[in-house]
Amino acid sequence: MASFQPILFSRRRLTGPVAVSLLTLLLATSSLVPLAPIPARAEDAKTAWSVSGAFLAGMNAKNRGDMKTAADLLPLALAARPGDAGLIQATLYAEISDGRVAEGIKLAKEAREKQPAAAALAPLVTVLLAQDAIKRGQYDQALDAARKLPNQQIGKYAGPMMRAWLIAGSQKQVAPALKELKPLESEPGFAPFAMIQRAAIEDFLGHPDDALKSYQQATEASSAVPTLLLQMYGNLLVRRGDKAGLDKLLDRFETSNAGNSDVIAGPLEKSLRAGGKQKPSVTSIADGVAGVMSGMSVLLLQENLYNEALLFARLGLDLKPDLDIAKVLAGDIYRRTNRFDDAIAMYRNIDGASIYSWSAKLSTADCLRREDKNDEAEKLLRDMTASDKNNVEAPELLGDLLRGTNKFDAAAEAYTTAIGRIANPLPNDWSLFYFRGTAYERSKQWPKAEADFKKALELSPDQPFVLNYLAYTWVERREHLDEALKMLQTAVDARPEEGFIVDSLGWAHYQLGHYQDAVKYLERAVALSPQDPTLNDHLGDAYWRAGRHIEARFQWSRALSFKPEDDQVKIIEGKVRDGLAPVPAGGAPAPGDDKGTGGQSGTDGGQNGSSGGTAKQNAG
Repeated sequence: MASFQPILFSRRRLTGPVAVSLLTLLLATSSLVPLAPIPARAEDAKTAWSVSGAFLAGMNAKNRGDMKTAADLLPLALAARPGDAGLIQATLYAEISDGRVAEGIKLAKEAREKQPAAAALAPLVTVLLAQDAIKRGQYDQALDAARKLPNQQIGKYAGPMMRAWLIAGSQKQVAPALKELKPLESEPGFAPFAMIQRAAIEDFLGHPDDALKSYQQATEASSAVPTLLLQMYGNLLVRRGDKAGLDKLLDRFETSNAGNSDVIAGPLEKSLRAGGKQKPSVTSIADGVAGVMSGMSVLLLQENLYNEALLFARLGLDLKPDLDIAKVLAGDIYRRTNRFDDAIAMYRNIDGASIYSWSAKLSTADCLRREDKNDEAEKLLRDMTASDKNNVEAPELLGDLLRGTNKFDAAAEAYTTAIGRIANPLPNDWSLFYFRGTAYERSKQWPKAEADFKKALELSPDQPFVLNYLAYTWVERREHLDEALKMLQTAVDARPEEGFIVDSLGWAHYQLGHYQDAVKYLERAVALSPQDPTLNDHLGDAYWRAGRHIEARFQWSRALSFKPEDDQVKIIEGKVRDGLAPVPAGGAPAPGDDKGTGGQSGTDGGQNGSSGGTAKQNAG
């Protein structure tokens, strides 16, 4: 249910070549001749860099997303080669992405004055000159610069919207501004965003009736009403005192987004329903262009183009420092690229009264968890759970955190809190019951776990992860065996690429004494996840029971090489040494006979046990 990415407009992906940004063009490098060593920065004079060293290290840092290091080092290389257009571009890229836009503007001006030929080949020079002119209110000058941007790749989308706002600022006329947007309104997947910009310009220039019509067209063009549209359209309706129109919009939003999670929507709906005096969404041309930049950042983030997305978010923040959506975007980019401290710092810079504050706190908790600061994350999520008795995301994420740290009783309690806050569970809520079921099962409360798994399947029939866990456990408990095998086969058919699900089917056949079938599926599982110690261990067991003892010992040895859980090492070592105990009468292992402490049911099968199933290990 919970999602850390704000849904700003339709999730339909852009068609066309957006996989490479115009801002990554012209980064071809020139060969640099090493010169005398030079200090990296004034405050780090002990570290000396050659020009080639600064260039190579700076470009490497940029490619890894370490824009701070890149912004420190690339200017040193550029000082030796000021006429290198690719190096100018790369340096500006790093400086903007690290939030040093003022330094970038200074460099862009110097390049234009001293290296005009090279500056003309570096698009970011033009972008920053336009950025500087916007901040100074020189919209004609900014427009001249914007018209020089390449009309390809990202420029095909950002350019017309940027020019539309600059025309609105310089000419104060609607028609010529909207003319720039017209081509985008027929772009598949992009039309709603372009229509939102049209409406915002009409509203800004004092044509609210036209803006209402444009917002309505954007609504009709969207299969699901985007959150950004709700925010801007709702803002205008509140300012006009149109409660009936607002209620209709909110109903349309809730209906079209039923089952979709958006942690921004709740605070936004609450803010809109509260009414009261609200200022316009856009109060300046800089605000409008900043909105374009943040919108482009969202598009790029959806395409997993993190560096480009960060650059646009930073440009938006430079134009509007209190643009909270840009802070969320920058934080999300840092979080997705494992720069957790930077992400937390960005999230914590969001005002507590902002509609983005709740989302930022949830994302902060996720960062803390991924940094293994579990106590701090738990405290934050418990505080959030207590502060809003209607919110579902905080207790759900608290449950995920506690389950991940093996606090299964507490996790089940957190999930129960989340479930209790849902009046009528929807199909997408299956995961809450599933994860509570796994917590119950791990804390040896099988009747409760089984009921939750069945509820999850009631909400989302044939959900492969639920089928896998429930059926696997039934097999181990020797219950509903025919139904369990059918369920596992259904799960494998739905997710044939998931090694742990294929393993479950193979291990079920093993538990039932179907050793040849077990080998077939377990070999396939290991092929899908070749370095999983549990899957290799299972295959070794199946080989042994199938009479392939040499292959079994080889497979167990492989399992040991992949660092299994500490409590499984001696068990697997014993099997390498002694093999498995003979099969008891009846042709199949008795429950628990071939299982160790890692098994899903938690029984200890002794020295000759297997590490057990992976269903619980891969439950989420």
